Amino acid sequence: MPSLHPLFSGATSIALNTPDYYQAHPGLATYLAGFEPSLNVLQCMDAAREFISSYASPNGAGETPSSFRSSRVVIERLLLWAWIIKNKSVETLGYEEFREFIAFSSAPPSHWIGDVARHRFRWVEDVGYLANPAWRPFCKPIYDGGLRTQSMFELIVTYCASFYDFLINKRVCNINPARNFEKLTIQSLTVVSKPIDRGLTAWHVDEVLRVGTSLTCGRHERALFVVAIAKDGIHYLVEGLRGTQVVTTPAIFHTYLERYRLSRGLPRVPPACEMEPLLMTGHGRAGLTQRQIRNIVNELVHVTIQEMEDKGCASDVTAPLKSACMDSILLS
Repeated sequence: MPSLHPLFSGATSIALNTPDYYQAHPGLATYLAGFEPSLNVLQCMDAAREFISSYASPNGAGETPSSFRSSRVVIERLLLWAWIIKNKSVETLGYEEFREFIAFSSAPPSHWIGDVARHRFRWVEDVGYLANPAWRPFCKPIYDGGLRTQSMFELIVTYCASFYDFLINKRVCNINPARNFEKLTIQSLTVVSKPIDRGLTAWHVDEVLRVGTSLTCGRHERALFVVAIAKDGIHYLVEGLRGTQVVTTPAIFHTYLERYRLSRGLPRVPPACEMEPLLMTGHGRAGLTQRQIRNIVNELVHVTIQEMEDKGCASDVTAPLKSACMDSILLS
């Protein structure tokens, strides 16, 4: 199976004509030559570069707006997935295979995921752009990641649908397998016969609460409280809390609230005149960002997974919770 290799570089070089592009990226032509001729990788590469370059800065100053970066990431993943995983040319993919690509994007294998976002290529004087061996198509901010939100799903579908329309206009292919996917929701697609939210159930959340309650280090009291709040709407744990909102907690959450307040050195029950914020950073700043909340909860979920695995829980039991703790794969 061919190794992973970046295909597209910056906004300026991607618009070069074909001979100049490969001359500026020594090693890329050799990499592409390793695929079977039936995959038409060179034709797909040229079409993809033309499509992606249409999102580049019109002033040619090498700027990389978000639309260019996003289209580059999505199309690059599509091409590599088609060639390496399916051993098929991109223009021959059908509807069900595109569904497989969406599922793959929600849970890529570990060797497709880098620890952080890295440059695709590095410039070497008198040589050109050389592929960064540490680059991977996906990256993770904390844990392995997956397709977490409807907006990320729609982003992939939008760029792929536009790309296939582009290929149809160039008479490279006849059908657009990404069409009509924009009408679906992320929950309607599956990974290994499970919802893309990995089948997270109330039992999984109860396990997080059970493990969090048993901990005495005091490190996870904020996370325990947030998960307790989220339990009445499990999608909050999956999607992440959004913004600042007033939350009225049922009596069942009072235990967690009291634990959390005691961990901060506050009275169990807040006095009527108290001005203390509900959530604070570790440095005492009032309020938490959405990412901070996700990260805090992810730590506790990760501890829960470790305990479940130590007790011999089967992988199909921990998988939904493991995926729920994974933060989103950033579009690098």
